[in-house]
Amino acid sequence: MAKRVIKSKKLEANTVKLAVIGGDTYSITLNGAATLGSVLKEAMPRAWRRDGSDVRVNNEPAADEYALKSGDVISVIPRVVGGVR
Repeated sequence: MAKRVIKSKKLEANTVKLAVIGGDTYSITLNGAATLGSVLKEAMPRAWRRDGSDVRVNNEPAADEYALKSGDVISVIPRVVGGVR
């Protein structure tokens, strides 16, 4: 469904950008209709845990069923734990 290319700077047609805060940035080529959930599961199969991260598309919260379109920017922000008492 999606092809992962690490560290691509330029977005081409039918691509979205996936930025993992504190990690890598990916350019993902969409092959037909793709949802946020399907792209995340394919791009991050081992690390993907929806309940542990804030996920946004174009700076707005989005559900796994969100239909991605070319040029969308996905941000994955890991949960921050801890703090100062």
